[in-house]
Amino acid sequence: MKNFIKTSFIVAILLGTVQFSKAQDITGGVNVMLGLPMGTFGDAAGFGIGGGIEGNYFIQDKFSVGIEAGYLAFAAKDVLGIDNSATMIPVLAKATYFFMEDEFMPYASLGVGFYAVTTKIEGELLGVSFDSETDLGGFGISPRVGAQYEVGDGFWINANVQYNLLFNGETTESTVGGVTVETETDPTNYLGINVGVIFTLAD
Repeated sequence: MKNFIKTSFIVAILLGTVQFSKAQDITGGVNVMLGLPMGTFGDAAGFGIGGGIEGNYFIQDKFSVGIEAGYLAFAAKDVLGIDNSATMIPVLAKATYFFMEDEFMPYASLGVGFYAVTTKIEGELLGVSFDSETDLGGFGISPRVGAQYEVGDGFWINANVQYNLLFNGETTESTVGGVTVETETDPTNYLGINVGVIFTLAD
């Protein structure tokens, strides 16, 4: 519920940043999203798959701003008999620069926003059962490169590769037998691959 409220709040803010009056071009898109966990996140979760939507407003012929939201489910990975899995809802504002105006349009883009992340562990170890969920959401950035290819009037195939880095690492302290122990949680990061379609909504 907390993730839903946070995500809804961020969506409202991002929608307010995009002015749709007197637009040159407004496009929408639907993507299949793939995620390859990296670092500590990769040790605890498997390959991710999901989908997303996006909207873009062209301020200039080669420059657009927009918003995107998606959902990724990362497969469970067995660690010492314990299944670790995760789900993620990224909601980002983005700016995109296109290097050329043609049928083939390569681009570089940067996304900034909130990632609602929930991790889950299930299983049994040494006779002890585990079944819990943890909220690891946080703000993050998503630099990416990609390209669009026009296959029809106002219709493009879109693909990009992005690196997603969350600023959700933290250090916690706990006391065991009078001894204080510090535990560090590494930031969540993953490599994303998106493939989908882009279509003109208004011009």
